[in-house]
Amino acid sequence: MTTAELDAILARADAATPGPWGHRSKGSVFAPAHRVSTEAGAILLHTDRADAAADAEFTAHAREDVPVLVAEVRRLQAEREEFASVVARETERLRAEERDEARDDLFHARQALLT
Repeated sequence: MTTAELDAILARADAATPGPWGHRSKGSVFAPAHRVSTEAGAILLHTDRADAAADAEFTAHAREDVPVLVAEVRRLQAEREEFASVVARETERLRAEERDEARDDLFHARQALLT
């Protein structure tokens, strides 16, 4: 995921109504209703679908979950970059050691031929 994509996701989250958002089920067994609203009382989702409880719960938690997830992705990307740098440095160090060992082996082989 690119920095631009993460920035866009976080910008949408930051532009949304401040949280926390809540999920409340009301109605009856025959006419269930699910509402997602803000602390200020703005209704963000209202549905009377009987199977909408999970959707409403997901929506209610998105306001807090999205910024946390973006932060974790960025942390993991930074960690990956750090590990990639370490691997690159170690790879170059090992290649240099192999070149030095090959040079030494060649020197000793030449010495053996000359004696």
